[in-house]
Amino acid sequence: MLMFFSGLVFIFIILFFAMRADDVFITEFELNRRVERGDRRAEKLLLKKQLTPSYNFVIKASLVTFSIILVLLISEITEPLRAFFITVGLVAVASLIARSSLVFKISKEIFGYLKPYLLAVYQRLGEKTKRRIIKENKQRSHPVFYSKEELMQIIGSNDQKALSNNEITWLGLVLRASNGVVSEIMTAKDDLRIIHQMELLGPLIIDEIHKTGQDKFVVTQKDENEIVGVISIEKVSSLDDKTSQIAKNIMEREFMTLEDDQNSLEAFAEMIKSGSDFAIVKRGAEFVGVVRIADFIE
Repeated sequence: MLMFFSGLVFIFIILFFAMRADDVFITEFELNRRVERGDRRAEKLLLKKQLTPSYNFVIKASLVTFSIILVLLISEITEPLRAFFITVGLVAVASLIARSSLVFKISKEIFGYLKPYLLAVYQRLGEKTKRRIIKENKQRSHPVFYSKEELMQIIGSNDQKALSNNEITWLGLVLRASNGVVSEIMTAKDDLRIIHQMELLGPLIIDEIHKTGQDKFVVTQKDENEIVGVISIEKVSSLDDKTSQIAKNIMEREFMTLEDDQNSLEAFAEMIKSGSDFAIVKRGAEFVGVVRIADFIE
């Protein structure tokens, strides 16, 4: 009879070795972020993630309990010290058997039935024990991130920061820029003072231009969608009170263009590589605004 119960306990040890609650690898921060956006699947995953350490704790506790029972059963057959070493050997064999795919499949099915009972056992534990289990699980987790928001949260909450506050700020700017498009940061055409190529830049016009606060001015033909050049405020300021010039005579004919739906980070990189601090923004053939390097930072 003792041999029968010992064999039964040995089988339970094998099954509990193979049994485990699979963790949800997405972090709680990211799951909570998705839940706030109305993702119902994320709600289920969050609950599963919170319960996983509890399930695994009960499984491990059960495995230890069965091992102790096996020692006690074998002690009835032989002396306690020998029973202990026999049990250690049997547990080692059980761990090897538990690695087979068949045992894993069987244990997974059994775990599905045991889940409600395991949870009930966990719920009876004290709050202090529950917090300790969850804390230990978090300590073992790897510092991964699944979104840009989570990356910034990890960096900002780390006491031993690898980045300076200035570097963290710049990283945040880059990450935000990678989500946006040029149209979100550009100055719209309707908010610009546009100069026509045949416009005479005399004292009154120059004074008006200075009051706009712009540092670059788009020069167009009569059709404001047809851009022919750009004039900088420095060029306008170089004209004295007695000098008037037609816009096309002092404008720069080379300028950079970007599409309004272009990714902000890509556009920023293009401007840096080209050495341009100013670009015309178009929607197809239509002129819709301008963007400066400073706009990406602001």
